[in-house]
Amino acid sequence: MKMVVPVLLTSALAACTASEDPSLPPGLADPACTMTWRNFRLDAVTLPVSAAEATLFGLDLDQRAGDPNGGIDNQLGTTHGSLKGISESWDVNPAIAGHLAAGRLDWMLQVGTCPDGDEVRTRLGRGADRDGDGVRELVDLFGIPAVGTRGARVATAFGTARVPIGFLTDGRGDLATDAWQLGFAFATELWFEADGGLAGKVGFGLGPFSDAAIEPLRAYATDAIGATGTGAFWRDMDADHDGAISTPELRAVFDTLTSVDLDLGEPTEADASYRRGGLDGEPDHLSLGIAIHATPVEVE
Repeated sequence: MKMVVPVLLTSALAACTASEDPSLPPGLADPACTMTWRNFRLDAVTLPVSAAEATLFGLDLDQRAGDPNGGIDNQLGTTHGSLKGISESWDVNPAIAGHLAAGRLDWMLQVGTCPDGDEVRTRLGRGADRDGDGVRELVDLFGIPAVGTRGARVATAFGTARVPIGFLTDGRGDLATDAWQLGFAFATELWFEADGGLAGKVGFGLGPFSDAAIEPLRAYATDAIGATGTGAFWRDMDADHDGAISTPELRAVFDTLTSVDLDLGEPTEADASYRRGGLDGEPDHLSLGIAIHATPVEVE
């Protein structure tokens, strides 16, 4: 296997500080053992289509005491189910399946394990086959690893990830944008299958979406205004009655259907801004949990 392992986001100072400061993510510290990384490409991504699935796919991302809903964080997953109910022709799941199958989206997962220790780490980021040779590169996988302990499942927490929001808001299949954002409090619950693949769920907290990230849904909503039945919802959201859903009008839809639920600090696009634990008591990020399947791949 051809592999170039990305350099960890760490330094001697960061490693020392992370071990002493419980508010810092544990992935800033060096692994406690000799770690070997394996590479996987996500070949299936499933967003919830109901409140029950949102709970099933959710994880406890902030591990906050007294968290409602049994600690399960998946506000955006619930919103996806609501939007799917409002607009039956909008469904991210078959759309993202097409993007993955066609190679338009390369979402890469790394799992690090040790022969001499029980620590396990995961990273989630962006890949690409830029030279067209069929072997992918790790384009952006330099976040803070989520960390856990070896067990029957790969359960890790408190990392950062790269998330293709411009694909996760494309419910038609031909509107995706190449808009990626940082996910905080990245966590996993995965298991290895007999063929070496991985299945399970991942979650993260997301800050405010960029305009490019929600453009697929905005474009869909504008087209849907003229539809019978479900078009009525989008016509009601067209506040200025100009026959189009603007970006501010779409943001108002999000404000109506969901609200931020995680207190993860200032919503900046920087790994270093992430801290564990409650910060100011004010929610600032939106949780998302999804089901995935991933296949082992070579990288260069």
